[in-house]
Amino acid sequence: MAEALAGLGVAASVIAVVQLTENVIGKCSAYGTAYRNASRDMSRLSDQISGLRQVLLDLNGLIVAQRSSRLPTLMAALSISNEPHTSGRPPELANSEDGSRADNRPTESMPIGHASLLQSLLKKLKRKGRGNTIEARYEHTDGVGYPPATTSHAGIAPATTGDALPTEGGNTAGNASDSNNDRMSLPRVLRDCHDELQSLGKKLETKDVRASRMEALFYTFKQGEVNKTLENLQRFQQQLVAALAIDQARLVLETHDNQRRQDIYNWLSAPDYESKHLTAITEREGNTGAWCVQGDCFQEWRGKPKSFLWLHGKAGAGKTILCSTIIREISRHCESDSSLAIAFFYFDFHSKDTKPPAVLRALIKQLSARRSAKTSPKIPDYLADLFSRKGDGKQSPSSEELESTLKSIIGTFKNDVYIIFDAFDECPDRPQFLKLIKEIHEWNFDKLHLLATSRYEQDIEKTLRDLVSHQVPMDENLVDGDIQVYVSRQMNDDPKFIRYSEEKRETIKATLMDGAHGMFRWVVCQLDSLRKCRSPHELQMALTDLPPTLYETYDRILLHIDERDRVHALKLLQWLAFAVDKVSLSEAVDVLATNADAVNSPFFDRDRRFDDPRDILAICSSLVTFSVVQPIPYPFDPKEQEGFTELKLAHFSVREYLVSEGLRNHVKLTIYHCSEKRANTFMAKTCVAYLLQFTQHGCISKGTRISHPLCSYAARNWIRHTQPDNDNDINLRRLIMALLQSKDAGVYSNWLDLRHPNARERGAPIFHTSMAGLARACQDLLEKGADVNVEGGLSVNALQAASLGGHQATVELLLDKGADVNAQGGLYGNALQAASSEGHQATVELLLEKGADVNVRGVSMEMHSRRRHQRAIMPLMSWSGRREHKVACMEMHSRQHHQGVIRPLLSCSWSREQRSMRKVARMEMHCRWHH
Repeated sequence: MAEALAGLGVAASVIAVVQLTENVIGKCSAYGTAYRNASRDMSRLSDQISGLRQVLLDLNGLIVAQRSSRLPTLMAALSISNEPHTSGRPPELANSEDGSRADNRPTESMPIGHASLLQSLLKKLKRKGRGNTIEARYEHTDGVGYPPATTSHAGIAPATTGDALPTEGGNTAGNASDSNNDRMSLPRVLRDCHDELQSLGKKLETKDVRASRMEALFYTFKQGEVNKTLENLQRFQQQLVAALAIDQARLVLETHDNQRRQDIYNWLSAPDYESKHLTAITEREGNTGAWCVQGDCFQEWRGKPKSFLWLHGKAGAGKTILCSTIIREISRHCESDSSLAIAFFYFDFHSKDTKPPAVLRALIKQLSARRSAKTSPKIPDYLADLFSRKGDGKQSPSSEELESTLKSIIGTFKNDVYIIFDAFDECPDRPQFLKLIKEIHEWNFDKLHLLATSRYEQDIEKTLRDLVSHQVPMDENLVDGDIQVYVSRQMNDDPKFIRYSEEKRETIKATLMDGAHGMFRWVVCQLDSLRKCRSPHELQMALTDLPPTLYETYDRILLHIDERDRVHALKLLQWLAFAVDKVSLSEAVDVLATNADAVNSPFFDRDRRFDDPRDILAICSSLVTFSVVQPIPYPFDPKEQEGFTELKLAHFSVREYLVSEGLRNHVKLTIYHCSEKRANTFMAKTCVAYLLQFTQHGCISKGTRISHPLCSYAARNWIRHTQPDNDNDINLRRLIMALLQSKDAGVYSNWLDLRHPNARERGAPIFHTSMAGLARACQDLLEKGADVNVEGGLSVNALQAASLGGHQATVELLLDKGADVNAQGGLYGNALQAASSEGHQATVELLLEKGADVNVRGVSMEMHSRRRHQRAIMPLMSWSGRREHKVACMEMHSRQHHQGVIRPLLSCSWSREQRSMRKVARMEMHCRWHH
């Protein structure tokens, strides 16, 4: 029978033993009735087997819960004694030398101290790591069961009786001489338990009760045999309990680790790095890009230590699609070897979260996930330590800290790490990114392989020329083969082209290939145009008059816009070119339905909404496109939680075209030119005008955000679009005052409800305009009687808010209107503290000139010094009369080796008394010799 049980998995084995316990319990009852003097021993056996059966049922419940991916509830009690053991015996035998029970009482099931056991296990598991689940410890046979492993469970010392706990492979920390019984895996324990019960069952086979009464006088068990059986069953129960407790403890720890990992990733706030890749992969046709990934240059880059490949080509050459092919190739390579890793980032002018710190966050998250996947679910220590140092996520990491963390995580990989950047020429802070990529390369990891794609531009070439080991220019000869594959697929699959004869389709293909010159984007636009042809004649006319360049293609698209749609097109293109968040299709519909210049009609009119939102796509043809964004967590905008259709410019070259001087000077198309100032003014007016419809106090709800999709964007971003250089627009100023000081009190409060739904302190209007640096709006509010010293959110007044942002003009205006330069209170203490905390040197000097006292509460110089703002510390030092400020700053930076701040401190004028101080002399010496 043992051989048959060995072929079963853990789940099936547990069930088989449970069934056997039921059978044996029944036999104990019958045996105790049939034979004299057996009732007491049979009662003890029955109780012990019942306790064993309950443990088996709990173990089976855990397995079922793990199979359904549910965390089982910790058991309230298990039937096992909590008394100390001696000689490995069960407690009821502990005080008897001959093995009989000392107190002659029937055995009772006694609850184990689960809290203390679990607490001990948790400490050991935390100290030495986690093991696998029951299902992970044994190889599948029936979907759950596994053969024993060779390593200890969770790396802790296991035992059977007393303190020892069973390991994965069945080893114990108990008596080594008892290895045959104690050093067993879970399947072995189950098999031995099954054999013991089966043997007991055979002995309990009773004869017919109608047999001779003399036969009932004989008791078939030998002396001490019952005690030996009890001891064995007790040991099996303890081993099963230990295995069960370990898994329960591991699950508790795993849940804790999962939550902490999620907390760390949420705090890291890495931008989305997958959606662009998935979109690019789906747009790839056939075997395009094979010339690159199968080429000698790529293969050499992949295997050469410390390699850097730069792939460059002109706008519209298909770099992003090619990059997605490379990423997929490297990902497959990494899947075959768990010691390899890949991280990537797609720069996208649509996304505002593509600055270097965001790039670092994305790389850290990917490599951390890869590191966790190949070792354990645990977050890498370097990232966990950074999270802890930042108050468990209460503070944001600096760029330097992110760089250091990324470097440390890369260092933990034994083999190759591939980092790929696509279209980094679209990075909004390109000089800073070039500096970052240079620093990463200078880490000198032989295992690190960098790849970047971009256009060929002078500043990029100048930085990369000494870094790259390989270059691949995307020449026409290389790319045209991919373009031909793409055009052929369109000719064979698109119903608009299938209707033509084979000869005509070949003509289309040949004409497009002649004009492509390695530009995917140009071909895509021409295909969009040719699809609109309604007859072979129109097709032929279009083929003979294709625009030769990409910008001329865009010219033609704008020229063909219907006159009634020109205003819509201008609004839409400006919005998509300068939006600070993703734009949904429904938001775009409400943008077109809002007229901020309306005089005798509502600013927003539902009747102006398009019946079919997708009609917007027909207005600008190939200049705009859409994609479905999957639901993601987002703290403000419900559209991100539910998923939405994103509307965006079709290509980076479209935005460049819209802001180009060529379009500005175009006689017929200059109206479509998008300057940043003009676009932001239009967007600010549209946002404010849209918010003015919410006049009823307290009318904002989740339903409002759904029925008015633009309200969240408008509430968050009208201030961002109202820049200091465009807040003098008369119409915009009128709209802002209507929002901030409307006769309908609900307008202002509803805006705050939309912008800060959970904020307790709202603040007066002048607080918000000062915080944003809107000097004109502040002036208008003050002229209408606003209190210049009124406190806003967190007891911060307007002057502190403007000083914090370094808004020089606003600070000067507020001071001229009577703001108290030394007003105390709030988060920063005073205006000088606020300005110095962010390193605004000019604002610090202005406040000091207006009478700010550097010696008042807050010690702004010391906080400013801690942040190493070298330039702004000088005016503070020159105005400060308190030597303790200087000494505190000196002492702090001497300890932290901040040479850049110590030197300005030393260069300031020190009195003889101050200079004679031992601290100052010692720090001056330290600076000169060690910095």
